[in-house]
Amino acid sequence: MKLIGIATRNIKRKKGKAAFLVAGLAIGVATIMAIVSITTEMRTEISKKLDEYGANIIVLPESNDLSVSYGGFVVAGMSLQERELDEGTLKLIRTVKNKASLNVLAPKLFGAVAVEGRQAVIAGVDFTAELRIKRWWELKGEKPSAKDEVILGSQAALRLGKKIGGSITVKGQTLHVAGMLQETGGSEDNLIMAGLPLVQNMLGKPGKLSMIEISAYCLSCPIEELTQQIRGVLPGTKVTALKQAAKAREENLARFNNFAYSVAVIVLIIGALIVGVTMMGSVVERVREIGVFRAIGYRRNHIMAIFLAEAGLLGIVGGLLGYFVGVLGAAIFGQAVARMPVGLSVNPWLMLASGAAAAALGILASLYPAWKAANLDPVEALRVI
Repeated sequence: MKLIGIATRNIKRKKGKAAFLVAGLAIGVATIMAIVSITTEMRTEISKKLDEYGANIIVLPESNDLSVSYGGFVVAGMSLQERELDEGTLKLIRTVKNKASLNVLAPKLFGAVAVEGRQAVIAGVDFTAELRIKRWWELKGEKPSAKDEVILGSQAALRLGKKIGGSITVKGQTLHVAGMLQETGGSEDNLIMAGLPLVQNMLGKPGKLSMIEISAYCLSCPIEELTQQIRGVLPGTKVTALKQAAKAREENLARFNNFAYSVAVIVLIIGALIVGVTMMGSVVERVREIGVFRAIGYRRNHIMAIFLAEAGLLGIVGGLLGYFVGVLGAAIFGQAVARMPVGLSVNPWLMLASGAAAAALGILASLYPAWKAANLDPVEALRVI
């Protein structure tokens, strides 16, 4: 009789123990699959959220003039008086190869103005893009909806003595204060922020920009690669990746992944212990059977092969079952655990890998019990008959 046939018969004879082993392996694989499915979705979602939280690329006109601090970052080579970007730059940026990785483009134009006898800096912005890219801002009042409405930084409002609902006069134009920022500790505290078209007309610079902040998805395209692509379509500009921001995001994701993988390793170890203990008990129960096999001429390697074949077959069944249970469990419980939907999808290659991995785990965990069985003294084993 072939060794695989003997292994199959042994499994059929001991259905309860086989079911226990399959269940142990299936639970381990199912747990890992659920963790992998949920953490993959969470990693994608967290990465997107982090990438939406602030700029990670700055586009400036090529210059060797001033260094300006804006939004908590020191931006080199920017002149408020001389060089500007053209507004068509925004369209060119959208043509890069990895344009799908671009999230928010926030253009700005800065200028020095006199406001009721005081000097101030006015910033023309796209309020929708600006408030998306600066999610940490706490805005009191409303987002400007009319072209003559502005937002004041906390220090600008204090110096000008203005409150929400008040008005300021800039270059003969009356602007209404729709909202004020809570103190951020950044340069925006000192700004008057108005709509970009209004500021362009006010400063006599239609279609011009001082800088563009870009929030990009680092997960789908490395930030350095995207930066190079933007440089390629914008000759004569300075494109800088804020590596510190990107690095912080990568570190947060790495910590999250390490935790998930640690849990998966613990589950694997528990699964291996279940298989090892069960197979060791099987050796004790089958002393007589092993003695008979040895008496009729089966060698040690034959005995080992029988035990390992049993573990491998049960591992395949447990792995495949665990794969489907894990994928289904992630889809059902993902919303409760991760607060986000997890799609139900079957990956044939991952399914086969789960079966193979569980079989390998079963075989490895059974090596010592199989060796123990193979080295039983046949004379001692036959005494139990």
